[in-house]
Formats: sequence, C-alpha cells, structure tokens
Amino acid sequence: MAERKRFIRGIFDEYGIKERSPFGLADKIREMNNEQYEELKGKFKKEFKSRCHRRHEAAKA
Repeated sequence: MAERKRFIRGIFDEYGIKERSPFGLADKIREMNNEQYEELKGKFKKEFKSRCHRRHEAAKA
C-alpha cells in the first residue's frame, strides 16, 4: 500500500498537481493532450495491473 501511495505522490509531483486529490488529478487530465494522457494512463496501468492474474498464470506453468 505504501508503494502505491508513493507512486501517486510521484505522479502529483511529476505533473505539478498542487491539489492532491482525485479532483486535482482530473483537472490536470482535462488540460492534457492525447499524447500526455496516454503516457499517464500507461503509467497507471503498469502500476495497478492485477497481481492475482500473474500468480494464477505462474501456477499453470
């Protein structure tokens, strides 16, 4: 859980979001162009992808 909090804080710092809330993040997303948004979305997908799925696949092997 602490890892994820650090990730979110890093996103706020990286994108210069002063209001540290979901609303601040949403406001920043509205300002982004498509390329910036896709980059941010990729970071979130990478960080929050399900770890359960990977364990399940490892058990199959």
